Amino acid sequence: MRILALCLALMACLAATISATTTTTKTATASKHGSNYIVLLNQTTDISDFVPRLIEGAVEFFHKLIKDVSNDLEDLISRTNDDDDSKQLHVKRTFDIGGTFKALDVELMDDRLLEKLTSGAFSEIVSVIPDEEIQFDLPRPAKAVKVDKRYYIRPVRVPDAEPVYANSEPSRRRSRPRRVTSSSVITGGWSSSASDAYPGWSSSESPYVPTATKSSPFAAGPTEAAIEYDEQENAPWNLVRVSERDLDADQPYIYDARGGHGVTVYVVDDGIAIHNTEFEGRAKRGWSALTEGDNAGDKGNETTTLASSASKKKHVDPLDGGGHGTHVAGLIGGKTYGVAKNVSLVSVQVLNANGKGTVSSLLGGIQWIMEQEKNHTHPALINMSLGLSKKGDGAKALAQVIDAAVKGGLPVIAAAGNSASDACDTTPAGSERVYTVGSTDRDDEMDPYSSYGKCVNMLAPGFDIKSAYIGKKSATATMSGSSMAAPHVSGVAALLLPDLKDPSPEALYKALDKLATKGKVTNLPDKKTPNKLLFNGQHKTEKQ
Repeated sequence: MRILALCLALMACLAATISATTTTTKTATASKHGSNYIVLLNQTTDISDFVPRLIEGAVEFFHKLIKDVSNDLEDLISRTNDDDDSKQLHVKRTFDIGGTFKALDVELMDDRLLEKLTSGAFSEIVSVIPDEEIQFDLPRPAKAVKVDKRYYIRPVRVPDAEPVYANSEPSRRRSRPRRVTSSSVITGGWSSSASDAYPGWSSSESPYVPTATKSSPFAAGPTEAAIEYDEQENAPWNLVRVSERDLDADQPYIYDARGGHGVTVYVVDDGIAIHNTEFEGRAKRGWSALTEGDNAGDKGNETTTLASSASKKKHVDPLDGGGHGTHVAGLIGGKTYGVAKNVSLVSVQVLNANGKGTVSSLLGGIQWIMEQEKNHTHPALINMSLGLSKKGDGAKALAQVIDAAVKGGLPVIAAAGNSASDACDTTPAGSERVYTVGSTDRDDEMDPYSSYGKCVNMLAPGFDIKSAYIGKKSATATMSGSSMAAPHVSGVAALLLPDLKDPSPEALYKALDKLATKGKVTNLPDKKTPNKLLFNGQHKTEKQ
């Protein structure tokens, strides 16, 4: 009886082992991807040395795991070989941003390896967080020309073609504004070699390569007498507002005629429809989580890592996104709806068309920007009209990355949020190193949906705002939210940067604060929210 009982016990143990092995295999077969995590490392970690040791440690852990489960039955079961074991942990990419943020994006085919990563076996590991897919609440366009409510639609969806076209109308035809030809005025201390067709780009089809070169680290800008201005008649109310001290929608939009020429704004969002006529060839695709690499290209890519319903619609390029990023980019630098009409725009697509993105996609996009700007050869900044609650681990990682970017010399302009709550509770809006923007309407009242508080640095038009959109090449849409307010500030920043002797984030933020119109906004929700309204610095009709 004892022998029979022992045999039954051994058979049960064997069956459990085979079942566990089969289950793991089936899971891996059914899903080509395992569980994704972000491994945060301390700043002293040598990533090139650490990764091989991490993989080796994972292999050893997996061997011990199998050995413990199978006990003395190893000769009775089929085990994976060493080569297969090494694939139980896959390092998808590494992050090293300014030397102050280091992390790994890893895929675990067996979640039991998480025990190894969090056990303290590697002193370099600070923490491990899930690489979660996050749903961002992005504003969506109104369905009618007249807007009588705030549009923060849930759930986020990609608009169908016909509604997009119904919301869209050709941009009002205007003659091209006069261009200033004096090189001392155009460059403002920056020299550049750019093609006429694509100013600021080496070619229309090649990966993003900024062609501007810095003539001196603290070159002086033009004198006030040298600056010339263009006027846009019948301009949208929001543009007029940022060039006037007092509310007067009948005035033209007056702006520095250089229009941000030579400045690059990275739009971290859900993509840009770069062929929209608003961009005149000045918008390019830089990095996309959909293709996980440089130069997403002009024709798109149906093979995606962030699933997008846009890829299922033949008439929508998934790299165009859901329209949010296009709308934002149009406000920064569109020919009709943009604040800085000659700026170069780069799409950094970290969200899909439905407004979803992973922690690793956000980190990857910021890292790519830092790689492009590591030599600081031209003025540049980042616009982030998105955010998430500070409570999650992913938000903490994102905050660290953004801080590293600002420390590395890149200004970051962020939307305050649309939750009618304290902006300090969200990332990136709550970061001390980020310039955070709340939303106002056409009557200089603060948008009641806008987030507020001491973390807000500036208020700007954000309600009932028309700009470029996806669909037809002339598509437009009307949207509301702090997502629309932030790009106004990014546009003004692009106008100011060429003339700053010190183009650091701190100096830019101070310049924006100094120019702001004080005391004009009503219905502020608290005393901590600054009563500062965006002004673009024009002194043709306004005193500084």
